[in-house]
Amino acid sequence: MNAEQFNARYPVGTPVIAYPLTRPEDATPSFFKQLNTVTRTPAWTLGHGEPVVSVAGYAGGICLTHVDVAPRTNTPDRVETNDEGHKITRITLKRACNGCGQHLGDADNRDVDNHGNLTDVRGECAHCRPLVEAEAAGCKTWELTPRSFDRVAGEIDRLRPWVFTKGYWQEVDGELQVVGLRVGQYPNHVVAFWGDWLIRRPDGTFTVHKAPAASSTAGES
Repeated sequence: MNAEQFNARYPVGTPVIAYPLTRPEDATPSFFKQLNTVTRTPAWTLGHGEPVVSVAGYAGGICLTHVDVAPRTNTPDRVETNDEGHKITRITLKRACNGCGQHLGDADNRDVDNHGNLTDVRGECAHCRPLVEAEAAGCKTWELTPRSFDRVAGEIDRLRPWVFTKGYWQEVDGELQVVGLRVGQYPNHVVAFWGDWLIRRPDGTFTVHKAPAASSTAGES
C-alpha cells in the first residue's frame, strides 16, 4: 500500500500497532518494539520511495510495512440497574461496512476523515475486501439498489464500446417486478440483483460480486 492509498483509507488518529524496528515475524527480540498507538500525521513518501507515517509516542516516520491497523473492539451491550432500580442498556456506537452494511465493530477515530466525512471501510470487511482489491487493480464497480438502478444502467449504457443493459424481471408475490439488472448479451451476460455489486474489468468484461448470503445468479437469462 502506498501513502496515497493509506491516507484515502485511514485518517489521522487511526488506531494502529506499529513496529519501529522489526516485526514479530523477524524473530529479532533485541530490536523488537511494539507500540499500540494512533497515527499522528498523514502518510508520506520518502525520497527513495518508501511510504511512512508518524505515530503518537515515536519521533519520525515508520514504514507502512511496519504499521498494522489495529483490529476493532466489539463492545457488547450491557444491561445495568440504575440507582432508581430501573434497567438501562448501555450501547457502544458501531461501524457498518459502507459496502454491504455488515457490522464491523466499535466506531472509532478511523471512521471520520479530516473533513468530517465517513471513511471507506470496505477493506476491513471480509465480504467487501475483494471489491477494494478489484478497484485498486483498475476495475470500475457499481452497487445496484432500487435507488441506484437508473444511474448504474445509464453509466453502463454510456460505456464505449456499447454494453447492453436491461432490467431483470422476476415474479414476486404473484407480480412481475424488476429485481435487478442484466448486463451484456446472451450467452456472455451477467445478472446483478439488489445489493449486488457489478464489476467491470479492464478488459471490458463484467462480473457480479454477490450481496452477503445471496446465492449466485450471474449468467441467468
